[in-house]
Amino acid sequence: MPPQAKKKRHAHGDRIIAASAGLDNWKTWSGRSHGSDGFELLDLVRGAKRSFNKRFVWQAPPPGTACPVCYVEPESPDEWHVTSSCGHSVCLDCLRAYAANQVADTSHVGPLKCPVCPLPLRESDAVRALENNSDVIRQWDRKIRDQLLRALPNYRHCPNCQKTDDSTGTEDVAGDAPSKVMGGGFVTPECLTPINSNREQHAEDLLQLLSVCEKMLIGAYFLYVVAYASLLRTSSVFVAVLNVYVIPAWLLHRLKLICYFVIAGAARRALFKPIAVECPCCNEAFILNAEAELSPNRNSSIGDKATAEWIGNNTRPCPSCSVPISKSAGCNHMRCSHCRASFCWACMRLRTRCAAYACRNGAPYGDSERNSSQEEDLHAGGIVERIERLERRATRGERRD
Repeated sequence: MPPQAKKKRHAHGDRIIAASAGLDNWKTWSGRSHGSDGFELLDLVRGAKRSFNKRFVWQAPPPGTACPVCYVEPESPDEWHVTSSCGHSVCLDCLRAYAANQVADTSHVGPLKCPVCPLPLRESDAVRALENNSDVIRQWDRKIRDQLLRALPNYRHCPNCQKTDDSTGTEDVAGDAPSKVMGGGFVTPECLTPINSNREQHAEDLLQLLSVCEKMLIGAYFLYVVAYASLLRTSSVFVAVLNVYVIPAWLLHRLKLICYFVIAGAARRALFKPIAVECPCCNEAFILNAEAELSPNRNSSIGDKATAEWIGNNTRPCPSCSVPISKSAGCNHMRCSHCRASFCWACMRLRTRCAAYACRNGAPYGDSERNSSQEEDLHAGGIVERIERLERRATRGERRD
């Protein structure tokens, strides 16, 4: 490609990038300072008035007029610029310096603003503000790229990182300090899946201690009864009942609640232990909130796995249409809400003559019990469900006492 054509193409690319620093919509076209960016009924009238003012009223100030930003009179009328959205007149040096400062400001988000009022510049004004300044245009290009990446849901901001962008060696137009870009990185489900698997296994091992604690409490009670019967003989039936049944039952119940609290807390800490990651910009570690990162709402793969696990553990497919069905209470007679088919929950067969609480086909899935207590099963469901169920059981037991 000839050098002249290459230079022309480069200038055209800079013009497109500079235009992205402005904003053209109904709000800027009509010159509104309020409302949304969408169309309003009076925008046609406002836009016609703005177009008329731009063509016949908004002109460069007469000689002797100072710039409202720097209070210096430009040497020629060509050094004035009238913004097309609000009609303010400023000198080109102030327009470009103000635009460069906004580009260098890491806290600034969105299109460039007018130096006089808070209205955004239109695309033609942004091109005029950034033209002939390739360094600022490249800085704006990097800024909108970084803002786009940081808006992605998988991006995590590094709290202790300010990376100096030395890729081009550019400096802030207002001073000698190089531009600062906040660092961070991306956390994807592929990164979190092995971490979540290891933590679930650790929490599962802790939850298995629940049955061990219950067995230890039963063994301790058995040893206590044997020791009491052989060493502490008494002739009073009331004292014997009090010492063998009442006091030990209350004490064992309290110890069981303590075990629930301790095991649930240890499992929750093991599952949601803070995740240490390394920032790719400053190579320093920072901490992520594991409970937020591993929640099904943020991590879709973990959420899909938890949903599939819950469906597998708590539902059965309808024998007619295969829709998952769950049962919380009641007899064996079930009716699918999707296809209206009737079947027995104990044998999962259609149109059977099974009794309400006695299946006539062997009850491979177990008969329902009359007046069965709907106590939560501590060993059913996913890890998080079991931990929460254990905490609820301990809290309810504490309140009853």
